[in-house]
Amino acid sequence: MPVSAVVTSQTLCRLDGPNGVGKSTLFRALLGISSNFSGSAQWSVSDTTFSGLLALREQGVIYMPQKGYSLRSLSVGELQGLLTSHPLRNPVRSRLFTFLDKFKDCRGRKIGELSGGEQQMYALLATLAQPGRFYLLDEPFRSIDPGHRVGLWDIFRDIFTKGRAGLILTD
Repeated sequence: MPVSAVVTSQTLCRLDGPNGVGKSTLFRALLGISSNFSGSAQWSVSDTTFSGLLALREQGVIYMPQKGYSLRSLSVGELQGLLTSHPLRNPVRSRLFTFLDKFKDCRGRKIGELSGGEQQMYALLATLAQPGRFYLLDEPFRSIDPGHRVGLWDIFRDIFTKGRAGLILTD
């Protein structure tokens, strides 16, 4: 069955549904990283049509997989340094600094020593630190406590309203 969607900048699209319904599989199909589907996915950014994961990244489509990044060997301080030195847009940079200030006590610890929710939070922040036009986030709040979700939504708000990016997420 053909699927078609249009997501523009400053758009938040949430894919919701029970476990096993295919939300993550749909992301992988859209990104061209699943061999279980025929057909193609085309993305258009700035009047350029392209496909393939590398081309997507080069055009500003940023993907965070459900079970993703292995940041375990970095210390919190090293990752914070990488995140805060990245050339982010001004509103996002200020939100990121404010959010990261809450975790000064963890700077010497390795990411792999943190709780699952803290590891997921840093993976999400590393994803959001990448300048992009569209972000595809597969279960970005998995294991993150409700209090930190509020702060992360503030960062989302800045990226997707002031930063003029589009967002598709599963939850």
